Amino acid sequence: YPNVEVDISKDNWAIEVKYNAKFYDGIGQLLSQKVLYNFEELNLIHVHKYLNPKFINGFLFLTKKLNINGFLIDLREKKILSNFNKNES
Repeated sequence: YPNVEVDISKDNWAIEVKYNAKFYDGIGQLLSQKVLYNFEELNLIHVHKYLNPKFINGFLFLTKKLNINGFLIDLREKKILSNFNKNES
């Protein structure tokens, strides 16, 4: 298959990082890696200056539903949210 652009990949895992992007950006790249190359662990990191509740809920719901480890980094609030604990770090 052709190469799928993804920020970091090794063995059977991939990480895609997005900055101030739409909540669904990066998901297609990761799902392509999973389907074409049988990647088992998919990680999506979104870094934002500001996160609103609709964005947070959409991102966390979608990544969890698609079995992608999702992380949101809020630069303004200086916190990290993830789809498996939904708690700040």
